[in-house]
Amino acid sequence: MKITIIVVIFLLLSLIVNIVLHRNKRRRIKESWAHKHQYGQEPLSSVSSYWHNKKRTAQIVDDYTWHDLNLDEVYERIKFTYTSPGSEKLYALLREIHLEGEPHQQREAFLKKLSASPALQEKLQPILYDIGKRNGTNSSAYMLAIEDKQIPQQWLYTLCSVLPFLSLACAFYSIKIAIFLFFGCIILNTLIYTSKKDAYEREFFSLLYAISIIYGAKRIAKLNINDELVPHLKKLKPLYKYRYLISNNKETPFEIVMDYFRTFFLVDFFIYRRIMKHLKNQQEAAAYVWEWIAEIDVCFSILHMRTHYTYSIPTFTDDLIVTCEEMYHPLLEKPVKNTFSTAGDVLITGSNASGKSTFMKSLALNCILAQTINTAFADSFQMKRTAIFTSFAINDSLLQGESYFIAEMNSLKRMLETIEKGILCITFIDEILKGTNTIERISASAAILTWLAAQKNNLTFVASHDIELYQICEGMYEGYYFEGVIEHNEIRFTYLIQKGDTYVKNALALLKLKEFPATIVQQAEQLSNNYVATGRW
Repeated sequence: MKITIIVVIFLLLSLIVNIVLHRNKRRRIKESWAHKHQYGQEPLSSVSSYWHNKKRTAQIVDDYTWHDLNLDEVYERIKFTYTSPGSEKLYALLREIHLEGEPHQQREAFLKKLSASPALQEKLQPILYDIGKRNGTNSSAYMLAIEDKQIPQQWLYTLCSVLPFLSLACAFYSIKIAIFLFFGCIILNTLIYTSKKDAYEREFFSLLYAISIIYGAKRIAKLNINDELVPHLKKLKPLYKYRYLISNNKETPFEIVMDYFRTFFLVDFFIYRRIMKHLKNQQEAAAYVWEWIAEIDVCFSILHMRTHYTYSIPTFTDDLIVTCEEMYHPLLEKPVKNTFSTAGDVLITGSNASGKSTFMKSLALNCILAQTINTAFADSFQMKRTAIFTSFAINDSLLQGESYFIAEMNSLKRMLETIEKGILCITFIDEILKGTNTIERISASAAILTWLAAQKNNLTFVASHDIELYQICEGMYEGYYFEGVIEHNEIRFTYLIQKGDTYVKNALALLKLKEFPATIVQQAEQLSNNYVATGRW
């Protein structure tokens, strides 16, 4: 009777603890969803692993463009994922542009279902939350690049794991010899395990996470939101039993006991081989399950982003145009929104800090986001599907021992080579060839811009201080500008793009405001006016 009471009390306490833990989990999920940004940064090496593992099937957003547009920061800003597969797939989505059209219809249909059903959100979020994130596990490799995850000489570890049991067979001949061999094998396995554990512990931990992803998909399958998921899960069903056999590094009494068992019989190595064999035979099913979990998580990230930002679903046209209304940059806390439309090449002028570079980055970024996650930070956005290339300030990490000018040339050359292949492109260039002297910069820049303007499969946006470029390229490029206004001895920028050409003299006005000697101001104005009138210094 006493034992029954104790058991009942224990079960009741367990039930209460589980209820409290479940409520706390839901509360944390709800509170985090209310925040505009997700806290906690994941290492780039971790979130980029899926993109490196998968086959390239689209035009990539290359490193130059990625760094120019601060896409690492943009990625962190819009990311709101619960799992590592979700983080990895979102990163991969931002790095690839499908010129033939990304299949957004299925994702948008699921997003619509999620948005319309808070109950479905509440069922899915805890499951994804339980799968969680494990940095550096590279779980997609078990589905897409399984050969890279094989442990060398696995057969040897398997043999050593069964040696203690085989040694007991000697008991028919001599019990003493059997006991001696048994403990000898235990000691041998202990030495092997302790010497190899550090080298392969990450692989055991990663494989355990891969199994937890599959188990999470099993829980989601019960919600009946994807009929195709069930047949794939049936093929992976034998893997569920291994969830508790591989070490998970938890310091529970059960795990401590299990660790001895794993050490003495090399259980982790034995189980690893069994799981890897099954995953290799069912790689298509495993890849489908991983992709499905990642896709659901990506949908939550996109839904969260759309909840907290003003956005629009882009429209894609057959004409090489870019049209946007009230477009802005998501990294700016108080952005100035711009409305813009063009079907031709564009040259933008304006002084420093007037908004040229920000506009260029905003437009290039939205061209990428529109094609990758079907979302634009604008009231409306229209464009043709194209590759996107930028050439802005060269990041130090991309110099690779080269001079700044050589790095600029390489950045521009990869644009030209892509255009020459006949691939549709929109190219953005900010302060072209600023790493060399004025004469060579103007002549080389004018030649490059003239060549770009002649290409029918490319739309070019150029921002420059050089009024000479506008004069040389007049008629080939539409002129736009950003202006600043001197008010109360201070310069104020509107950050709004204006159509037309302008020769801004803010620098000369600032000489006066900063009370430079009158002779300097006068000579500067005289030289400037003379150049505008004659085109010569």
